[in-house]
Amino acid sequence: MRKLLCLVGSLLGASVLASPVTFDSHHISLKLDVPTHSAVITDSGTVGVTRGWNWFYLNDSAKVQKYAIDGRKCTFRTARAKDTTQLPVKVREELRSGAELPDAMLVMFESGKGKAAKFKIEYSAVFNEDVSNIRFSRESVGREVSGTILDQGAYLSPSSYFYPQGSEQMSDYSVTADIPATWSSICDGNLLASTTAGERKTESWHNPYKNDGCILMAAPYVPSNTTSDSTEIVCLFFHADTSLAPNYLKASAGYVKMYSDLIGPYPFKRFTIAENFFPTGYGMPGWTLLGQSVIRLPFIISSSLGHEVLHNWWGNSVYVDYNRGNWCEGLTVYGADYQYKLKESPAAAREYRKDILKQYVSY
Repeated sequence: MRKLLCLVGSLLGASVLASPVTFDSHHISLKLDVPTHSAVITDSGTVGVTRGWNWFYLNDSAKVQKYAIDGRKCTFRTARAKDTTQLPVKVREELRSGAELPDAMLVMFESGKGKAAKFKIEYSAVFNEDVSNIRFSRESVGREVSGTILDQGAYLSPSSYFYPQGSEQMSDYSVTADIPATWSSICDGNLLASTTAGERKTESWHNPYKNDGCILMAAPYVPSNTTSDSTEIVCLFFHADTSLAPNYLKASAGYVKMYSDLIGPYPFKRFTIAENFFPTGYGMPGWTLLGQSVIRLPFIISSSLGHEVLHNWWGNSVYVDYNRGNWCEGLTVYGADYQYKLKESPAAAREYRKDILKQYVSY
């Protein structure tokens, strides 16, 4: 759930435009407070603004302590994006002319002229989504979780709006997570640093490629690792499933080498298989997040795992223009799922093609 937050400078004339901002970069620092299901967050970077009203979206529970553009503090008030009656006319017109409005917080401020500016925002927010009824299957993906911080772990996705978002397609992301010392984090890209002091741990991440979003996961993991040439392979599993890690490490190292030889160097410094406490099957830049029930399936290592490794070339470093179709998924299936059937036998490959056609017709 998201809510609308407006940051307001002064009332503008009817001729002044109203536009969403475009974030070019994010430097997100967050501190998790597990007992209260909350996080204290600071985000800074570069944002493009236009003359007149500017806005962006933020999590609905956010309590903003400070917001500044080019070092100048902005004042603000709040309202829901879907309740535009209290907004200036130009803002209402611009919002209504776009896509369906999210149930979100809109952050709005005034700019005298369009330019690239430095921004900084400080706020706290609660992420306490119930995950007990989540179901994940090929037939019915079901409700997806946007963000939650629980004793079992913390999961924050772009749809939780744990960082501000505008109309940008791609941004640069750096994340520093302050978490319990017994936890480990995983985020898009490469791990830059990890330090522990007392009962807290701080880990910093950076994606070397601009991306259309950023996901953070942290939990009381038991880490294990190996290497594939110069690439680190990491398993972040819960204590109950550590016996599964050796096979995942070995298989992942083999996939990274196979696709590096076939396509080119692996795009990141490490590949991580992270276990989730609710059902997921996601692939992000440099890592995959698999639900506990999925991790335990014996066939995942010989099928879906290689698929997620290959996505680090197709989809997580070479991107898709969805206006021209999702070639990425087709190419990944061809290089992973179908490739494994080809290696098995011509008959297995033929049966796989038949099943794909049947599924497509049914869909």
